[in-house]
Amino acid sequence: MLSLAKKAFKDNCYTTEQVRNLSGLFLSDEARYAFFDLAYPFVVDPKQFPPLQSQLIDPYYQSRFRAMLRQ
Repeated sequence: MLSLAKKAFKDNCYTTEQVRNLSGLFLSDEARYAFFDLAYPFVVDPKQFPPLQSQLIDPYYQSRFRAMLRQ
């Protein structure tokens, strides 16, 4: 699924809401975080991205998510 998302991101930009909706397709925090990391450069509203942290349960991935936003 991540390789398909990568192809789609190259062709289009997405809103944070669309990314949030698509993240429900990923069943683990690891996969969901990888999707967020892949999607972040392609969202049209990056200031709306931080609340997606609530989609992650594991504190490890929450921490990585916060670090990703600071880059």
